[in-house]
Amino acid sequence: MTMRATLNKIYLYFALGSATGVIPRIFGGHAAIHAGGESSMVSGGDRDPLLLFFNLAFGVSTLLLAYAKLPRILAMLADLKGLLTLHLYAAASILWSADPIATFRNIVYLFLFLVAAAYLAASFPFDTFIEHLGKAMAAFALLSVPAQFLLPLPAYENSEWAGAFLHKNELGVTMVFGIASLMIAERPRRLMRVVAILLCFALLILSGSAGAFVWAFAGVSTLVLMRLRGHVRFLFLTALAGTLILAMALVHNFISMAIGLVGKDATLTGRTAVWSVVLRMIVAHPLIGYGQGGFWPTSGGAVGAILGTWQPQHAHNGILEICLNLGLIGLGLVILVLSDVFRQIRRLKDTAANNARIWGLTIAVIVLLHAADEATFLQLNCAWFVFLLAVFSLWRSNQEIHMHDFEVNDEPHPEPTTPGDLMPAPN
Repeated sequence: MTMRATLNKIYLYFALGSATGVIPRIFGGHAAIHAGGESSMVSGGDRDPLLLFFNLAFGVSTLLLAYAKLPRILAMLADLKGLLTLHLYAAASILWSADPIATFRNIVYLFLFLVAAAYLAASFPFDTFIEHLGKAMAAFALLSVPAQFLLPLPAYENSEWAGAFLHKNELGVTMVFGIASLMIAERPRRLMRVVAILLCFALLILSGSAGAFVWAFAGVSTLVLMRLRGHVRFLFLTALAGTLILAMALVHNFISMAIGLVGKDATLTGRTAVWSVVLRMIVAHPLIGYGQGGFWPTSGGAVGAILGTWQPQHAHNGILEICLNLGLIGLGLVILVLSDVFRQIRRLKDTAANNARIWGLTIAVIVLLHAADEATFLQLNCAWFVFLLAVFSLWRSNQEIHMHDFEVNDEPHPEPTTPGDLMPAPN
């Protein structure tokens, strides 16, 4: 392995550690959760010197490494206009933000995430990238075992595990991404891969994250479905749909039972009350919102006062959170980004990059379900960062297919021969 490849691999682990909250959890403590969102790497950076050092190291290393691939990164962003426009619009929201300073800090890290994801996708072939990603998630799972006992737990965690993460849900979703990546990766060797998948699955169970079980089931089902072909795929899909329909027909109060099975109640652990209050806040600023990251620092206390039971740090719904931050315009841009992702996936159909297509679709499904009860879009967390990695990986796979087809079609063709050409020339 060359020095550059080793450096890129180290940077991948470093970037994932920042995005997942592993670095803030280990070096900033669980108190670092309060200054920028539940799993934000921004959190605590202005009050903890060691965590501030890691944040600065992440920023400087991202800019230095990305400079070497700047033309490629700019080409990616120029082609992915929806994603770039979403980030630029979020940056413009500082003009009307309820908390311009919080918005500025948020935007700086969002652009660092964007550049980091583009750099990583440009630095690794897909097979190598997915291998390192799966190994990184398995390493975080392994690290979570001693971390659970050696690091102080957040006050709101009971018997569930947070491991090396800031929150049990962050542990859960990271393990889901790890399982999906390891199932796609061709390396490590089969036995090691099975052990890594089982480790991630064990940590998923220990997290007690109800949402993560749903994300995992949907992600694995999508992955298996895309691997199957023809009649087998149809039978698998029919069996899933038939089981669901039969359960709904035979089980009284099926919805309530299903909610109970994943450890929720009719209010989805208080989420419905939060959504009701947040919707009223959105109606007050429906078009442009309160600015990226500007609502909760200024109005979060008002939401907590209305609820009277707990103080949420976000809307616990990706759509509502993006509407709070950037209004209906921001939501429209998110829909544009998602439509572009599915367009990239469709373009890879029946190509040599089928693994990239399957992984990209699996990640998209997980992220969409994650957005049902967590803040997802344009957030400083694992789900958004892995989504960015998927977007740029899909783009690169499509570009490689396009360039291959172009080179094949551009090769000079020999002149056609005729029977006369094969006859010896007269002496």
